[in-house]
Formats: sequence, C-alpha cells, structure tokens
Amino acid sequence: MIERSVFPLHSVMFPKMQLPLRIFETRYVDMVADCLKAGDDFVIACIQDGDEVGGGATVQKLGVQCRIVNFEQEPGNILNVLVEGRDKVEIHNTWYDSGGLMKGLVAVVDEAEDCEVDVKFAGLINMVQQFMDHPESPLQDLNFEIKSAQQVSYLLAEFLPITLASKQSLLEIHHPYERLEAVSKIVGRLEFTLTA
Repeated sequence: MIERSVFPLHSVMFPKMQLPLRIFETRYVDMVADCLKAGDDFVIACIQDGDEVGGGATVQKLGVQCRIVNFEQEPGNILNVLVEGRDKVEIHNTWYDSGGLMKGLVAVVDEAEDCEVDVKFAGLINMVQQFMDHPESPLQDLNFEIKSAQQVSYLLAEFLPITLASKQSLLEIHHPYERLEAVSKIVGRLEFTLTA
C-alpha cells in the first residue's frame, strides 16, 4: 500500500477519463503543488457522507488514482486543473493531516484484462461514435479506443444521466465485459423511460 492524498467529490471518477477541477481551497492548492513537484498522483473518491468544502467528509472505499495533465492559475490563487484517471484503488485507512487534507493508504485494484466490444453492443458503439463526432466532444483530447470494452464502458458510465450510487456500482465492477453488460441494461431502461 502507498500513502496518497484523497480528494473527496460529489462525483465518480473513472480510469482513462478526464475531469476538470476548479480548486480554490488552500489545502487542495497545496496538494496540487506538491503533486506537480513530486510527480505524484492523488486519489479522487466519491463522498459517502459530508460536503466537498470544509472537510470532515467520508468517502467510498473504492476510488481512482489521478494524474494532473494540465493546469492554469487564475488571480486569487484559483487553479483550473485537468486530471486523468489511472488505476482504481482500494482506500484503506483515511485521516486528515494538520492542514485539513485527507490522506489514505491505498492499494491498486487488479482489473480483468480488457477485451474487444462484442457485436451485440453495436448500439453502445454507435452512441459513443456520435459522442466522439460532436465538435465539442472532450474525447478529442483522449487517446480513446472505440473497440475497447473497458474504455467504452467507462465513458458511458461517466456520461449517462444516472445516480452517483449507480456510477459507483459500475466503478466497482472489475471485468470490462460485465461492466458493459451492466451499462447496456441501464441504457435499455433509460430508452424505455424516454419512449414510455
């Protein structure tokens, strides 16, 4: 296990995906500076109880280790940071340091090997292709592989209009084919709701 800073959010991060963060609290500004200086990752974890601002939150036991890929500083010590998800990690002990920053001992989760998207998920591939072709698609900055069951399932899990609990459940599936099956069922329910 390794010690990492933990960034609690009312959001679920996924591996291979990118997330823009607007950081203004001193503890997180310092965290970003430390990560950039040391070349370290930090962990984003969905909040189970509590708030993003002010401290005292508790987080889910599964999060995603993230790397800073870009940042800009605004006046007033505000940072616009772009992070990219890397590995899923189990978060063991958590505590707050003297600066109010959550720390945790984390262990990388071994996921099942990626596989190609089965032809039965052609409808999901079409959804992703439409999303990729949109002129404002955030995928233009990603090295996205449309035949990867892992990447397709994570992309749809991130962008589907579902609850945080549902997103967290998808994150907790460690086999890409099983996750794709779960995503497909969610899409089917959403389509039924829209046409009913």
